[in-house]
Amino acid sequence: TRAQITRAKPLAQKFRIHHHRTVRLMDGHGRFLIRFMYEFRKLHGIKALNALEIELIDIDEAVTSWHKVAYSCPNVKCLTEDIIPSRPTDRFERASGPGAGRGRPFKPVIEQVQVPETTLLYMNFCGLGSSVDAVKRYARDATNSFLLSFSLQRGAAGRDADFSRMVMSKGMRIKLAFPGANRGDFVTFIIERKPKGEEEEESAEDRWTNLLYKSSRTELKELCRQRGLSTSGRKMDLIERLRE
Repeated sequence: TRAQITRAKPLAQKFRIHHHRTVRLMDGHGRFLIRFMYEFRKLHGIKALNALEIELIDIDEAVTSWHKVAYSCPNVKCLTEDIIPSRPTDRFERASGPGAGRGRPFKPVIEQVQVPETTLLYMNFCGLGSSVDAVKRYARDATNSFLLSFSLQRGAAGRDADFSRMVMSKGMRIKLAFPGANRGDFVTFIIERKPKGEEEEESAEDRWTNLLYKSSRTELKELCRQRGLSTSGRKMDLIERLRE
């Protein structure tokens, strides 16, 4: 589909051959994996594709077992873990839930870690839901670029503006991927750290996009009216219309 193509392209473009070695993916691996490999080969060539390592992540062991059968290739590693890497620390906290207090009153504190700098991370959520705080923490401490997609349906409405404001205030630059990759209920971001010690000069397009994201739906509708554009749809529809 067009949405698959326009999410695979920016991921392939963000992959720097002389820097990255691995791409780390989650959720919906089938069609997207094939499309990504196709776009990657068009851009970087068959030799680079054969040297690429792909990590397919899922939290369900049964799904991982299926991936290992479906994608039986030495370049593809199928892992059962969270898309955001973590590790136990030497600190402990009181345990809760089933079994807590019966011989296991405490458990190790788990902390997030960044993926290696040679890994390009793509997080693709149906909805951020309870993961929003974990994603925000990752973005706050990110040392290299990553891509993020998520739905804006139901309880996730407004998460895009909230997330954009947080990221921009933490020394990161956030921008939408290609316009076709974003629907009224689903968005894809490219998130990059600004160079340390530098005031990075934003392009006119980046400044315009950031301005649109900070605007209310009412303000966006007025901008559309002034330009003779349709004022119907959700906030993301209006932003896409004004960006084009």
